[in-house]
Amino acid sequence: MAGVVALKTIALFKELDERLDAEYFLVGSLFSILWAIAITVGWIAYDETFGLDIGSGLAEMLTKFKGAD
Repeated sequence: MAGVVALKTIALFKELDERLDAEYFLVGSLFSILWAIAITVGWIAYDETFGLDIGSGLAEMLTKFKGAD
């Protein structure tokens, strides 16, 4: 949500004088963020179910790294 607010602020600059252009810019940016989240969640779900379960391997590696201090 912070990204959408930041994009809204950018859209208010003078370069985007027409309201319609600013709205397309904001909607497109929001769609891109939601698409990236959906792809990430889908990939994690696939990896845990059918893949190598990289997420748990990374968590284990981080735990070992913290323990090495």
